[in-house]
Amino acid sequence: MASSRGVRSPRLRSLFPLALLLLASTAYGQGDRGTITGLVTGSTQAAIPDVEIVVTHVATNVQTTTRSGPTGVYNLLRLPVGTYTLVARKEGFRTYQQTDIPVRVGETIRLDITLEVGQLTEQVTVVGAAPLIQSESAEVGLVLTSSQFTELPLTLGGGIRNRPPSSFSSPASATPAPRKST
Repeated sequence: MASSRGVRSPRLRSLFPLALLLLASTAYGQGDRGTITGLVTGSTQAAIPDVEIVVTHVATNVQTTTRSGPTGVYNLLRLPVGTYTLVARKEGFRTYQQTDIPVRVGETIRLDITLEVGQLTEQVTVVGAAPLIQSESAEVGLVLTSSQFTELPLTLGGGIRNRPPSSFSSPASATPAPRKST
């Protein structure tokens, strides 16, 4: 009589690679992306719905487009890391543009937009970086270049690499010198 355990085992073994693939693709997709979010309001602080928001990755010139929702909130999810330029447009308002918006790995940048009444051909340009304070979450992070990463004194096994010469000790230097009595 065959046990049910023997019947399930081949099925579980065939599903295991699929589960690993799904987990790996989910982790990969989240690992190198960031988000820009914000609220679009007018000069009276009233939310403005249906505003076209276009961000352009400065290095690749790739554009991502979204629209603000009924409450004026917009979200640009899973953007590749880099520096962006944001443009917001709506009929009856001046075009809004902000440059030098840094998107970093796993970070959410909050960028609220205030549109001014005017013609679409008029433009308000904001030059400068987005605020460095992360108000969307309590996470703390750091972006390292590859050379900074390789200079870290840690290994994957938890040991120390690139130890400074002063940290090496020999048995002679570990033993304190005897004191002279006076």
